[in-house]
Amino acid sequence: PRTGLPVYVWPTNADGPQQKQLTNDSPFLEEVRAAPDGRLLIFASKRSGRSHLFSVDADGANLKQLTSGDSYEIDSDISPDGKWIVYASKRVFADKIEPETLWKIPVDSGEPIQLTTDNAYTPYFSPDGKRISYIAPEKNGDQKLAIIAAEGGATLQTFEPVKTAELNMGSHWTPDGQALTYVVIQKNVGNLWLQPLNGDG
Repeated sequence: PRTGLPVYVWPTNADGPQQKQLTNDSPFLEEVRAAPDGRLLIFASKRSGRSHLFSVDADGANLKQLTSGDSYEIDSDISPDGKWIVYASKRVFADKIEPETLWKIPVDSGEPIQLTTDNAYTPYFSPDGKRISYIAPEKNGDQKLAIIAAEGGATLQTFEPVKTAELNMGSHWTPDGQALTYVVIQKNVGNLWLQPLNGDG
């Protein structure tokens, strides 16, 4: 969740007992994600002054900072095999703000790899882990749904969303990986719309 209030991470069993607090200092967390195998959590925090990504084991051990420097990171997702994190990063300087771009980094260790050079945010891995969906802002203020290859970052597809789309939550994959879903606001009501990857709809 995105919030300005203190947030602590407390994992629990599905039936409620055996709660355990995992975080307790600088508790301003955003966009908490769980690895598919449940072994760790990824979250954004301003522990170091800027919003960067951290990981922590499901049992609360091995808190580790994943990104650092003169950038801000909030949106992220973990690949289905649990090996990679994709995230949006924006470098901010005193005199300019660079485009928000997509990067990926190994969950355990390694150097980040840049995937895009144009503005991009809210990435999500496809169910097979081979593609990444994201929102691509345009200079005229419009936004597109876009898909890149998880390996190398080549643009694969782009789509025009419905004009009243609410895209701050991004576009999510359907379980079969054949379509994207996103929120559209009409008559003050939000509904999910489907964008098939074959272009229909």
